[in-house]
Amino acid sequence: MDTDLPGSNGTYASQDTMSNLSMRGESMEVKKPSGYAKGVTSKPRYQFDRTREIFLNRCYRLTAPGTDSNSTVPSNSSEQQITILKETVTVTSEKFIMDFDEVDEHYIHGMTIEQFFEYIERQRLTHMPHRGSHWDRVLKWAEFFGLQISGYANTVEPFVAESKLAAKLIWTACRALLELGPDNAPALETTFAVFYKLGLSVAFLLRRHALLTASEHLRCEVGYSFNDLLIIVRDVSLYYRVKLLGREQEVTFDFNSVFGSQISRFNQRRVDIVNAMWEHVLGDEASTQIQTVRNWIQPGDRTLRKLLIENETAAGRRDEFTCEWFQSHLLAFTRSQDDVLSLQGRGGCGKSVLASWIVERLQRPLGKKTYDTISCTIEPDVAGDGSIAVAKRLVLQLLDKNVGNKDFFRSLVDTHKVSLSKDLDAVEKSLWKCVDIGLDRYRGTDYLMVIVDGLDDLEGGQQQMTRVANHLLLLASNHSNVQAVTCSRGSLPKSSQGKTRNFAITSDHTHEDLRLVIDNAFSGYKHFDNQSEHVREKIVEQLRHVAEGNFLEAILTVSILKRETTLDGFNKVLKAASESSIDVDELIARLTTTTDLTKTTTQLLLSWMTVTARPLTLTEVNLLFQIDLAKKTSVEHNGHAADDALAVLKPFISLEGGFVRFRHSIVRQHMLNVQKDGKKLKSRRDAQADLTMRLLAYCHFNLAKSHDPTSEMMKGSEVDDLFTRYVLLEYATFYWLHHFRSSSFIHDDGTFRLTSDFKAIFPGTTRLPLLEWTCWERTTSSSDVVHLYELALRVRQEVHTQNHRSVLQGLLACGNAYKAQNQVTEAYAYFYRASKISQHVLRKYHVFTLACTTSFLTITEGLSITSRTELATWKEELLIYIIDTYKHQHGKTHDLVIQYYKILAQLYIDIHEEHNAERIWREVREIMIIRFGRGSKVWPSNTSFMWSSSILQLNWTTVQLRAGG
Repeated sequence: MDTDLPGSNGTYASQDTMSNLSMRGESMEVKKPSGYAKGVTSKPRYQFDRTREIFLNRCYRLTAPGTDSNSTVPSNSSEQQITILKETVTVTSEKFIMDFDEVDEHYIHGMTIEQFFEYIERQRLTHMPHRGSHWDRVLKWAEFFGLQISGYANTVEPFVAESKLAAKLIWTACRALLELGPDNAPALETTFAVFYKLGLSVAFLLRRHALLTASEHLRCEVGYSFNDLLIIVRDVSLYYRVKLLGREQEVTFDFNSVFGSQISRFNQRRVDIVNAMWEHVLGDEASTQIQTVRNWIQPGDRTLRKLLIENETAAGRRDEFTCEWFQSHLLAFTRSQDDVLSLQGRGGCGKSVLASWIVERLQRPLGKKTYDTISCTIEPDVAGDGSIAVAKRLVLQLLDKNVGNKDFFRSLVDTHKVSLSKDLDAVEKSLWKCVDIGLDRYRGTDYLMVIVDGLDDLEGGQQQMTRVANHLLLLASNHSNVQAVTCSRGSLPKSSQGKTRNFAITSDHTHEDLRLVIDNAFSGYKHFDNQSEHVREKIVEQLRHVAEGNFLEAILTVSILKRETTLDGFNKVLKAASESSIDVDELIARLTTTTDLTKTTTQLLLSWMTVTARPLTLTEVNLLFQIDLAKKTSVEHNGHAADDALAVLKPFISLEGGFVRFRHSIVRQHMLNVQKDGKKLKSRRDAQADLTMRLLAYCHFNLAKSHDPTSEMMKGSEVDDLFTRYVLLEYATFYWLHHFRSSSFIHDDGTFRLTSDFKAIFPGTTRLPLLEWTCWERTTSSSDVVHLYELALRVRQEVHTQNHRSVLQGLLACGNAYKAQNQVTEAYAYFYRASKISQHVLRKYHVFTLACTTSFLTITEGLSITSRTELATWKEELLIYIIDTYKHQHGKTHDLVIQYYKILAQLYIDIHEEHNAERIWREVREIMIIRFGRGSKVWPSNTSFMWSSSILQLNWTTVQLRAGG
């Protein structure tokens, strides 16, 4: 039997799922209900069922103090209280009292978790929502979120001032949203899906409550996280209030574009808390290792990070009541001895939606077992997904779930060291070993389900699919409490290890889901809505029968039908569609034929989408459209061009979580084929060139301020500030070179074909190469990053010539990259070039020049030089420069001057130029006379000199005699 809450139609339960926050923020329509925010003061006080709360706690697997009558809160009375919430609580209270009718101070202070639950219960009794409906899901998520806030407030109350009042304000805001009523359930589903994911993060913290007070830093971060939660929920509720005030019509807006930055802020706060927990367990000296490892296993592109994590958590948008048919099959699998459940079906049969449903369903107990989940969706429109990428994404989730597991962390550190080599097979093996170690925690009553969707879309095809499938099967067979679910079009390769249960999805399984999807797809189309119920059911049944279980085919057919503006036209097309099944590719072709692709905006958007390294956000698309390449400027009034293009391309494109994406990988593949034809869309190379130009133009316009090159990477906070201020800059930094490499600006043999327009728009700032160095170095494998730096440097040299500040910044990046790989010869060559060029481009004694010179001398210190080679000449030149620089900075008698004089003298001796060495020692002798007086026989023992350990010590007496005493 499935475990449901009494009288609740199955309220969702938490699990130890540490989720980043993201939204499927399609545009939402909100209707103003009658009596919104009215009548909230006449609230009958029902007695809260304590048994129900205890049952909720058990289902939600909470171990936080304060959520059970038997739990106790560790005393922190001696600790200084965190007061971050006080100001936010005050401001929020004032706003609620002012903006919500009849909400006053007494109402806020009287709000309790019991009253919040009672309100939800009354909603269920009043509207009786069916299990799986939009309103049912909204109420489940609201209840779950409210409970997590209650537990969090109880846990942090001893050290976070006003946490109880903050919780009351959050419940007040949630209730105000619920008062919008079931008519707004689809819009509220998006909102409370976000709150649900917020609740999952809070549930994670509650399960590790002992660490929340481990340090002052942790206590502060916890206080800030609660503050973030209050601000998010407050702003969402007030935004709805303002949008609906005085309006009778529907209000449409994109949730992600309005609240995305606040969600991202909380998400980063969660990461900071996890890192602080690791630091407490491992010691402060491990803090650098933690961040280094995290930077390596997660995408550097924050937007890509958000996209990939979107499918690691449940609560996505799907049609009401769908996927429920699979519960019995899932239950049977969990009760079996099988290790892997392989879901198979042709493209468009609903595998990905079902995978998302499985993740969501396992948030509450199944078959008297409570499951944890980690998941990975291979995205066809994200470059570079292979076995290593899948392992990294699983490891990243396990990093949060294994806080305190020193064996797991040591394995991660060792794996990162392996990654510095070019042996990708060793890196892959080591990463999957980390996954294996991370799964050791699932024993006894702790169960884990690993869900991997889209195996067919792995970069590398069948070979990579086989490798990932075998790794998952081996892991599940080695851990008795771990099972895996995979989704693919075909069956998995047979393996001698583990047991696989194959499940082929057919139309017999999904016929009811398909009927619901078709019916919902017609929503708002007058020639369907105006029909009688009987006729509508007949139309849906006809299309369901023809689709034969293919959801994509059904949706595309409905899209074709909805283009008909007359009832006769609709009936004619319906008759043709009902008589015979049409191949999906043919359906897309028909829609393409009737879509106006002559508009520049639609052509450009489709062309970009076929070549992007990852899906673009709606904001990024709008910014790209603002770039006028002909006039080499940014045109603000084009800010809504993306909306116009999306409206035309709606059958092919969806807006999910703020990302503009193809509706299905099959649609994407069709557009790739159209692009090859070159008639309706820009060719692939031309599309890459256009995107490259726009990205570089955006950088040119927004990074116009001149800066000198620097030898230090940018701070993470500085990078984040720039990426937040200039939204397209992050994509441009990470991917402009990716597009350039595949564009018409470069020949197959690697030579360039840079146009005058390209050179005119290419940014001359040092900021872009500095961002590249900072971002690529932290996230790109060492075997690839050098090639990226060198290609970017070649482009800059071609555009700006060698004597340019941005070229200097690129030279330093190349030198450091080779130095990190212990390729000394290549490294010192770049440092030498940087030093020599900067002596002409920058001020004579510029700190950047000194840094490059020092890097060269440091890396060549241990090299044996025995004759007048090119390296000997380079070293001589830079030693003379650094001696001159330190004379200028500190005076000719400074220890550093003497140090480098000695190194220069030793160089001359090594290459058998004793006469030059003697000249240097004469100069040193003069310095010694100035410092210690004539007649000094030895250098005073109390004088500190920074001698190089690799320099042979000379007989000072001999030198003294040669110098003439």
